[in-house]
Amino acid sequence: MGTVMATSTLSVEKFPNFLPLRNQAGRAIALFSDYGSWLAITWGTDCLIEIRDTISGQSHTLDLASPLHRSTSYPDRQEAELLDGRRLQVGFCPDGNILIEVRAAAGEVNQRLAKLTVQSTLPHRVESDGFCARLLVGQDAQNCNFPASDQFTQNRRRWNDYFERAFANMERFENPTSQILMARGVATLLWNLRAPLENLPHYGVIPSPFYHRGYWAWDSWKHAHALAYFAPELAAEQLRAQFHRQQSDGMVPDNVKPDIREDNWCNSKPPMAAWALLHIWQQQQDIDVVRELFPKCAEQLRWWMIARRMPGEVFFRPGGVDYLSATWESGWDLSHRFKDVDLVPHGSWRLFDLWLPDLNSYICNDFRALAQLAEVLDLDPTPWQKEADQLAEAIRRALWNEAKGCFCDVRASNGASTGLRTAATWIPLWAEIASEFQKQKVIELMLSPNHFWTQVPFPSLSASEKEFDPNGFWDGSVWNDHAAMAFQILGERADEGRYRMRDYLYKQEAYFECYSPLDGVPARGSRPAVPQFSWGAAAALEVLRGGPKPAPQR
Repeated sequence: MGTVMATSTLSVEKFPNFLPLRNQAGRAIALFSDYGSWLAITWGTDCLIEIRDTISGQSHTLDLASPLHRSTSYPDRQEAELLDGRRLQVGFCPDGNILIEVRAAAGEVNQRLAKLTVQSTLPHRVESDGFCARLLVGQDAQNCNFPASDQFTQNRRRWNDYFERAFANMERFENPTSQILMARGVATLLWNLRAPLENLPHYGVIPSPFYHRGYWAWDSWKHAHALAYFAPELAAEQLRAQFHRQQSDGMVPDNVKPDIREDNWCNSKPPMAAWALLHIWQQQQDIDVVRELFPKCAEQLRWWMIARRMPGEVFFRPGGVDYLSATWESGWDLSHRFKDVDLVPHGSWRLFDLWLPDLNSYICNDFRALAQLAEVLDLDPTPWQKEADQLAEAIRRALWNEAKGCFCDVRASNGASTGLRTAATWIPLWAEIASEFQKQKVIELMLSPNHFWTQVPFPSLSASEKEFDPNGFWDGSVWNDHAAMAFQILGERADEGRYRMRDYLYKQEAYFECYSPLDGVPARGSRPAVPQFSWGAAAALEVLRGGPKPAPQR
């Protein structure tokens, strides 16, 4: 698929209501934030503005004594008109406080502003010159100075810079729907950005402001890779945020949170950090960033080699302290892949009696990335390349199911393939591990309506499997990241499916966690998909920029 270079700059003012805070049914599907603030806002139902503290989860309200008449959502601000005719714009300050400017309707006596009534459960300050009232809202608002009068202008200038970089070299730049999806992807990542705290001293992107606080490792690697296109400095910060709690043995926990007691050390997540770091280097060419983060990526892989590989084995296995945490480590929690699979002891851990083609492909890809980065630092890439070559050969040989025509999970204890056809089957193709014969056989499945070429293509479980559930999370829902890798493999052969998916994503207004492959509606099973989901946005951004590409082979 050819790349169409951006011929003009798309500024944020060209995207009104690209990501509304509430959908047509009134459900909050997005929370607006900026500058990494831990506060996020939506238009309230019983008040003008609802402010959520994404650390504590507590909600606050702000009332300006008039209901909302209409609103417009832009990436950098919210604009609105109240029923009494006043107009306002809402944005954020560099210190994370919320800034609101209120102006009377044209031709009205401006005394109304001087007598502005504000009710808020958060500390706030008001200043007014008779023409414009400015509100500063936040935990420390009463101790802060008001920002410069051109704060909204500064915000727009900064956001336009992000947009210019994000849209550069975008594929199918001229398509309006693709433009909206790109704008939505950039805004989702930046609205979900959180600033440093005492226990988390780096910027990072949370998965969703509705249900998550802190950073999840698998998500973070994908966020960093996508951020590198338009904000490589924030991409490096995302890696630092996740690595901040890395143990001396190299382990990176499943997630890290503002309260260190809530970190999950019961399991880790598939390593993709070196892949993200390589992409940051490709975009930024900052040798100091590579020199800083390469050792952390290397130590993470060494931990996997010791803690997740049984003696004498080439393959890695997901593990944890128990069954549930082991499923989490695969990234595929709530999946039939692990039904009736035993755990075996390995030191203080328990590992699944299972070799996974996707997990091992991710690790192979990270080995290759480390080899590339080692050369950047004038280090010997041979040990990492040797690990990658050995693992790739084992995946081709032992995880291929000839009868099913795809890669499948294999029980380590007896070498028997489970035969379950999942989205994991195309990850060895994405990582450029599969042989040409294997690639063509898997592509046949990917393009088959009986398996993965559904209305919204590439469900996590083949539609032919008896366990298939279109709302079953990892048992049939479509995940943007796995679909993005499928599109990368197929290129122009997947254009029809790419257009269908693009249209379904556009109709949903926000990026959700996962979708039904039958109608494109966010998964609505026992664990409904959450909105404003960062890795879904990251994956869409990757596709629009022609990715996600694996680490190149040496």
